[in-house]
Order: sequence, then C-alpha cells, then structure tokens
Amino acid sequence: MLKYTAAALLTCLLWATSARGEDISVPVTWKGQEIQIRARFYKPGGPGPFPLVIMLHHCGGLNDYYANNLGAYEALIGGQGYAILEPDSFTARGVESDCESGLVKPRDRAQDVFAAAEIMAARPDIKADRIGVIGWSHGAAAAVYVARDWPAERPWREKLAARGGKIAASIALYGEVCGNPDRAQVVTPLLVLLGGMDYTTRPATCGTLANAQANGIMQVHVYSDAFHAFDFPMASSGSSVDIDRPRSLPGAARGVIIGYNPAAAQDAHARILAFFHHYLQ
Repeated sequence: MLKYTAAALLTCLLWATSARGEDISVPVTWKGQEIQIRARFYKPGGPGPFPLVIMLHHCGGLNDYYANNLGAYEALIGGQGYAILEPDSFTARGVESDCESGLVKPRDRAQDVFAAAEIMAARPDIKADRIGVIGWSHGAAAAVYVARDWPAERPWREKLAARGGKIAASIALYGEVCGNPDRAQVVTPLLVLLGGMDYTTRPATCGTLANAQANGIMQVHVYSDAFHAFDFPMASSGSSVDIDRPRSLPGAARGVIIGYNPAAAQDAHARILAFFHHYLQ
C-alpha cells in the first residue's frame, strides 16, 4: 500500500512540475445576479490543442481537505495529455460546504460546466468538441445532470454548440446521482461508478436509467464491497496507515461512511481512462 501511495505521489509531483496553470473566471447566474466562478486550469506542456476534462469537486468544496486528493486525478488524467479545469462552485456563492444544506443544486453546477466549457471552447489550445466531465459525490450529481436532456440546460448546450463546442463524455463517481429515469434521456455518453456498500448509492435507479437508453449510451458499474469515496486513499485515514479502514465523513449528512478500496480504485481508474480515451481522443 505504501508503494502505491508513493508512486501516486511521485506521479502527482511530476504532473505538477510539468503542467502549466492559471485561474479562469467564469460568469454564471445565481439568484438573479451574475457572479464569477473561479476555476483552476492546468494544461500539459506544448501548444496543443488538448482535449479538456472538467473536474467537479464533492460537497466539501474545492478547498476541502479531501478535495486535495484531486491532485492524484490531475496526474492520472492530465498525464494522458488532457487539459484540466476545476471550477469552484461554492466560494462565489458564499457556500463553504454543501454536505447537508443542499443550497447548490445539480442544475447550478451544470450551469458552471456549460459556462466554463463555452469559455474554454474559444481557446486555441483546447479541442472544443472534445470536452469531458468527471464528478465525485455532489459533483457526480452534476455530471449526470449534464449528460441528460433537461430543458433547463438546452440553451446552454446550444450556446456551446454555437462555438463549435461539445460535452462529449461524462463520468460520475458514487452518491445518489441518477434520479428519475422517466424524465430526461441521456444524450451524452455517461459512465457511473458506484460503491455497493455506500448507502447513499441507488444502483437500481442508475441501472433503470441505463436500461432505458436504447443506444447503450450509459454504463453503470457497481463495486460490491466498496464504500463512498472508495477511490481516495485519504478517505479512510489522515495517513498512509490504516487507509483501508472505513469511517464516517466529517460534516456529511446521515453519517456517510467513506473508505478507500485499492482494488476498486485501480479498476475505476482504468475504466475512467478508457472511457475518456474512447470519446475524447
């Protein structure tokens, strides 16, 4: 386990050394007013253009302790030649954490995604029609929302298309993310990865939604022995010791149980890379 953690850390350090970062300001509407969402942007060395992956943080926010684990995904995904964008959906809305309040809805975060994608699609270093989304827990709900044909998001999708842009793939990891399967069809290729021991997960609902898609555009995989946050080593402990020991997520409603599962994490990483490679490369 220590070898895995050290290897992941080394990869993160190499990615951080080579990637070039900047802050992007994204205007969105919130409670009838325009606000500016800050997003962290990283891209590989070289001129590009690069396919882009938009990462959506969980309910603790982009600056939460557990969100620091996104660095491993920056390395994992960015190391494959993708640019990375991480919108902070909470700070500009005056929200520190949304694990219990539910102040920020999937629709709000979907707006962040489309607004950010529209800005990035105009850049010469980004492949406008090769934009992907990946979200964890709270962010996973937004990743699913983005992939479905909700009336509220159609104007955003049309504005993005007018710039030659497209959300070409979306991935959601754990949480109660799929919603009513009868209300909106999935229109963007969607991969959902769930923990079977995560009581917030509703695999049957996600399976029903996937089965309702005649074209097989949605895939669902359940790790039967995995908890919430099964892919983050720091989910179980603050050190590299006992990182497989599940525990309650601080500040989360109903005492969500989180726990790192290295086998599930390794398989999820492979599925994520394969899915993005298929749709974004």
